[in-house]
Amino acid sequence: MQVLKARNQIEIEKLRLFQLMGVPQPPSVKLVSEFAVTPTNLRLEELLEAAHRQNPVVLALRSRERAANLHVRRERGEYSPTLSLSTGIGGYTYGFTSSSFPVQQAMAQSEASRLGCIRTEEVRAALNLSNNLAQCGSMVLTDADAQAIREGNSRFPFDFTRQPRAFTAVLSLPLFDGFAREQRVQEAVANRSDARYSVRARELALTADVTAAYLTLVTAEKTVALQEQNAAKARQELKLMQDRYRIGATTFVDLAQSRATYERAESDRINAIYDYHKAFAILESAVGKPLR
Repeated sequence: MQVLKARNQIEIEKLRLFQLMGVPQPPSVKLVSEFAVTPTNLRLEELLEAAHRQNPVVLALRSRERAANLHVRRERGEYSPTLSLSTGIGGYTYGFTSSSFPVQQAMAQSEASRLGCIRTEEVRAALNLSNNLAQCGSMVLTDADAQAIREGNSRFPFDFTRQPRAFTAVLSLPLFDGFAREQRVQEAVANRSDARYSVRARELALTADVTAAYLTLVTAEKTVALQEQNAAKARQELKLMQDRYRIGATTFVDLAQSRATYERAESDRINAIYDYHKAFAILESAVGKPLR
């Protein structure tokens, strides 16, 4: 009955494992009952150095600290005068969709100017003043002028009328802004201090976590070696008890007790191996990189 329950629990745990992995369970999956336990050749000093240099959380906090330092420098820079220089060139162009429209406008303006000239000179003639009434008749739009207007309109959009180049210099002197600048500086300094304390706190916690994980791994490795010795000894005692039971030198109760002792030792050995690999995974998580 216990064997059936154990096998059923194994199948359930395999389903949960692949559920956590987010992939369907392959049809032929076998659990490995033995995991290699290699001697720990890691040094605590090297692990601490690697953790402080490569741990993602510490790197992120240090980046925030650098950003806070730059923010403080930026806010303090608000006290300095600011000189802004700018220059630019420009031009404009335009054109009418119909080239006859600007010609008509020019003709209307020319006719208006001619009529205005005639009225002015007639008034001067009525007052016996000198006048140039004869010149008013020459104020007409000629065909050459109309052609020039049409040619000018056809240059759009590639012929620009350039504007003069402009140079601008603006000097800004920060005076009094209601202590808003001082408030921003103090807030930036406080944020920088918080970032520094966060980095320091995380480094101290990282040192403690890595050290504790390393010591746990060393203890787990020694526990595996001890449990393997206990399991080997229990296996030998069980074999000896089985041989004595065959020749009638012991009872079935003694044999059953020896088997139970062996099963407990084997279970403790397997649990010790599991604890070893779990301790290794915890150490890798604390350091922030794979160690195997």
